[in-house]
Amino acid sequence: MTETTILKEYTIDEYRIVYAKKIGPAGPPFYQYDVYKKGKYLSYTSYSLNDDSCQLLFAERVDYYIIFNLCNKSKSILNPEKRDLDLIEIDSITIRPYDSIRIKPRNTYTAPFFDTIITKNFDPTITKTLTPTQMKNFIQRWNKSSLTGYEPRDTINFDYLLTVFEKGVTRQFKTLNMYIYEGDKWSYKSKDDNYFDEVWNGQE
Repeated sequence: MTETTILKEYTIDEYRIVYAKKIGPAGPPFYQYDVYKKGKYLSYTSYSLNDDSCQLLFAERVDYYIIFNLCNKSKSILNPEKRDLDLIEIDSITIRPYDSIRIKPRNTYTAPFFDTIITKNFDPTITKTLTPTQMKNFIQRWNKSSLTGYEPRDTINFDYLLTVFEKGVTRQFKTLNMYIYEGDKWSYKSKDDNYFDEVWNGQE
């Protein structure tokens, strides 16, 4: 059984946010935000945004996020605005490494949690142009990718940067393993394979 001590409560429109100190049957105390909507408990899945104690990011659904401002009792709604790519409208697509190093997760519960990988020929100053077949495959991959959530990754390296040149418009996509981002926030999952490495290495 968990012992709960409520420290603060906030009411923002139809939402109630409770900040509490909790002590479980084992282990040290922990602190948690619980979110309710119209009296119904939703989740504790929330965290401070950009280390700002006023701003709390909460995922009500995978496609519906809320930023609660606990200081001025307001909220902002975040919705994805994914736009498909159309081969007919695209002049070319280029790819380059996002950085000269890559970050690989380690299977560990203690720091460091990532290994720094230096890969031969992984040079962000070199740009390659996708072939017509590679362009078609990337477009299909992006259009069929599924939303996984709002995941700010301002301080995390990506693997590749792809630039799409449409009719008078330039769009940029970042990749991290099987995930694709247009911008740094919304994450979309594609196939779990080595597609982007194969494109870069001329194997696709």
